[in-house]
Amino acid sequence: MKLLTKEIEEELLKYGIDGQRELVFHSKVIARYFNPYGVGTWLITGGKRLVDGDWLLFGYVSLIYNEWGYILLSELESLKLGNEIPIIERDRYLRENTTVHDECVRLGIREFEYE
Repeated sequence: MKLLTKEIEEELLKYGIDGQRELVFHSKVIARYFNPYGVGTWLITGGKRLVDGDWLLFGYVSLIYNEWGYILLSELESLKLGNEIPIIERDRYLRENTTVHDECVRLGIREFEYE
């Protein structure tokens, strides 16, 4: 599965890496990535293309702890089962104009503010 579609790229370019940061939990979720085999949900609210073609993504992350942070698209793509099967998937049914708060409520993820 392709994690970054043209539509997602356009949204990332529209908002940039920090374009929604002050909206915090009211930020629009541009993409949701998740691990269907275990823990890991990334609610992406911004990003920027790097010189090498990779993307630096920003959003709310639920792993062991929930926090705001950055991740490279290549890092998500490198996570594999047995070095073969990609484990991170993109939510193809993400509701349009959903916010981080909406997704946290829907998924049962606790919200923590950042300073």
